[in-house]
Amino acid sequence: MATKVGKGYEKSLTPASVLVDDLKSEELSRRINSVKNLNVIAAALGPDRTKSELIPFLSGISWFLSVQYLSVIIKNYMMMKMRY
Repeated sequence: MATKVGKGYEKSLTPASVLVDDLKSEELSRRINSVKNLNVIAAALGPDRTKSELIPFLSGISWFLSVQYLSVIIKNYMMMKMRY
């Protein structure tokens, strides 16, 4: 099975793509799980796609704009930058 990630990229159903789909879920527990695992999504996308696709995608999700969620994004992005 394939799913869309980012700007039309086709990927097989991987843990990262499941987490991306869960970010769009109506179930709060699935969204929170995805937020807690943003490092998995970011690692799968790499630094360039994380910066150009994941962060803009997340900022476009209305529920995601709370300070709590944004702090998780910033923390994971900074950790990823240190690795590369």
